[in-house]
Amino acid sequence: MPMTEGLYYAERLGASMDTLNNANKTPLIRIYYSVTHVQEGTEWQLLGKPVERSVSLFLTDKAWPFTQPKLESMGFNGDFDAPDFDSEPGTQLDLTHQVKDGKTYENWNLDGWGGQKEATPPPKDMLRKFKARWGTDTAASKKPSGSPSAPPSKTEPESEPADAPAPPDLGSDRIPF
Repeated sequence: MPMTEGLYYAERLGASMDTLNNANKTPLIRIYYSVTHVQEGTEWQLLGKPVERSVSLFLTDKAWPFTQPKLESMGFNGDFDAPDFDSEPGTQLDLTHQVKDGKTYENWNLDGWGGQKEATPPPKDMLRKFKARWGTDTAASKKPSGSPSAPPSKTEPESEPADAPAPPDLGSDRIPF
């Protein structure tokens, strides 16, 4: 059963060179960790029992721009026959799940590296298109911002216009008939 997705703390145990059992025999460095804590909220919680997991860093030409900075950040010794690192062994690992053929697999990565692709801003004409679309799509569904204003107070009687005729003098009777 896979562990819950999230952020974990682990101690590096070692590393080895390996290849995938695929047609290309993809080369990789597999780094082994003893996972000891999980982050819950803002606190680290000790796992009941440490769990051994690994992070795979692929060494293909396509993966190298992502792998090389990770290896450098860990103080890789450059020896692919006997990989070792001179940085502190403790690190944070990010666990995500990948579902393939109905089965859930754990995908461990160095926290902060996450396998993100290098990104560049889209061209200006594409940004203009997005802005126009946003304006068109949201204009029809715009809701008023905030609460409506309170109606004017009715505490003082409304004054009559200055050119209104004076009421008839009813004398002491006050009844007009």
